[in-house]
Amino acid sequence: MNPAKATSRATAAGARADVLRESGGVVRVRLSGRWALGSGLPPTDAVAQEIKGGPPVARLVFEPAGLDEWDSTLVAFVFGAASLAAGAGADVDVSALPAGARRLLDLAMA
Repeated sequence: MNPAKATSRATAAGARADVLRESGGVVRVRLSGRWALGSGLPPTDAVAQEIKGGPPVARLVFEPAGLDEWDSTLVAFVFGAASLAAGAGADVDVSALPAGARRLLDLAMA
């Protein structure tokens, strides 16, 4: 595994996204906690900062790490961050997310 440096964190009442830059232009977003409508939506600023403010990003990877529960809040966050990455020419990997979230993202990105 590539060494990673935690660069920033986005939170909203229990939902947490840790953004880590790895070698080779990979940015990993570790999603944890409770992602629910009543908890609010963390800003995508931390992801945007990595995409726009550092070396070029080749790949943005989303990874659940202690994801307690999720609803459309998770999908909205991932969609927003993925759109930023795709706009910058980066590949987006959502393969580790729950199957239901991947299906909703496919619909949103179609």
